[in-house]
Amino acid sequence: TWDVVESMPVSEAIKTQSGQWRDHIAAYKTSMENLARCGISVICYNFMPVLDWTRTVLRHPQRHGGSAMLFDLVDFAVFDLHILQRPGAADDFTPEIMAMTKDRLAQMDEAAKTALQNNIVAGLPGANDTWTLDDIRALLTTYRDIDAGQLRQHVVDFLSEIVPLAEKLELRLCCHPDDPPFSLLGLPRIFSSEADYAAVMKAVDSSANGITLCTGSLGVDGNVDIPGMVQRWGDRIH
Repeated sequence: TWDVVESMPVSEAIKTQSGQWRDHIAAYKTSMENLARCGISVICYNFMPVLDWTRTVLRHPQRHGGSAMLFDLVDFAVFDLHILQRPGAADDFTPEIMAMTKDRLAQMDEAAKTALQNNIVAGLPGANDTWTLDDIRALLTTYRDIDAGQLRQHVVDFLSEIVPLAEKLELRLCCHPDDPPFSLLGLPRIFSSEADYAAVMKAVDSSANGITLCTGSLGVDGNVDIPGMVQRWGDRIH
């Protein structure tokens, strides 16, 4: 049976509470009703600004002959510093990473730079592969006055709207962690740790408001106690 949808995208308008964001929430509710009618019981979503999951390589060869996606921080720094040329980007990387980007950039031809750019904007839900660098720069400006605290309030506002409907429809919502679980492109991230989840779970205290326990994302931070999260939040891990 098909029980889980991953993902039902949350629009940038909802995340920033701009434009027709209230209409977008109404449309989200309609989609929830349609999914419930089809027998779906769990809806996974995320609240990552601008980019969804982010990788620098989409098909990295593995020893067994298969392939896997890869995130390389040095490659991402090359994109941020030298391809996107984001103002203030140099403040977000250590001197060691900054030094490594120079060598990495020297090894890249134009085709490699284009491939890197395309890989980074390829995050689900999949429509981002048409973005240009100017598109990304324009989207970044929409978060100029939104910090992590403000973005967290926006997700609480969003959940306060949709969780009552989820309860009525007997749906469970679960938010995927930031992937990777730290700030990219100077954007706020609000689902990168257990404390992040705890704040939102307590703010909208309903069994319909839950967690997607992606250990591949949260496990990047060695300080995250995954077994402890299961013990403390197991009833909210959907």
